[in-house]
Amino acid sequence: MIGKEESAAAAEIFSELTRDVIARMDHAQSVRLREVMEVVIHHLHAIVREAKITQGEWWQAIDFLTRAGKMCSESRQELILLSDILGVSMLVDAVDNVAGPGISDSTVLGPFYAGHQRELAQGDTILLREEASEPLMMSGRVTDPEGQPVADALIEVWQTAPNQLYDVQDRDQPQGHLRASFRTSIAGTYRPNHHACQLSNSRRRSRGSIARGDGTTSLPARTHSFHDQRAGLSHPRYSLIL
Repeated sequence: MIGKEESAAAAEIFSELTRDVIARMDHAQSVRLREVMEVVIHHLHAIVREAKITQGEWWQAIDFLTRAGKMCSESRQELILLSDILGVSMLVDAVDNVAGPGISDSTVLGPFYAGHQRELAQGDTILLREEASEPLMMSGRVTDPEGQPVADALIEVWQTAPNQLYDVQDRDQPQGHLRASFRTSIAGTYRPNHHACQLSNSRRRSRGSIARGDGTTSLPARTHSFHDQRAGLSHPRYSLIL
């Protein structure tokens, strides 16, 4: 723990550098970009001073981000996974989406959403091959803040297979396996047919010290869904719910 006196002394180290870098943002064409970058620079410099980051440690951080970037592909976004682990994804969502009374809270989309999938009828299965697990029927109802049903809302669902992998991670799974889209009925109801998830899923994500003692972080098996009133020409007030 860094004491107040030590922290105050650290804040004085090369303070003119921080002021100079922030001043350079005055020429940014976007006012919002300038506001955000001023905050980022201020806090980033404060972290370096307070934690007394060494050159070796900073190069480790740069190398880590470089390797994470090289692992990214069209089906894998490693930096989103890092954002999730650091809790930033959830915090951004919480700040940007304040639901209000009687409205479902939002959550993060996650790195394994693969875009709009085939639309199925109520009760149809999202499997593209047989799986060694029991069927899982889910149902729900979408309503507006006044409790009135929302018809024709788009429900998109995706989940892991019994091997605890999504189709975008597993070449043996058919593309689009355990993914589908549904539309709510006139009563606002929906009923996709999944398969039962295993109770837990510990995915190995080696992040050095950003992990549990065994080098992993916990990622429970789950079924995702989000509701989007994309037939929103007649309901423009409805927004995306993850």
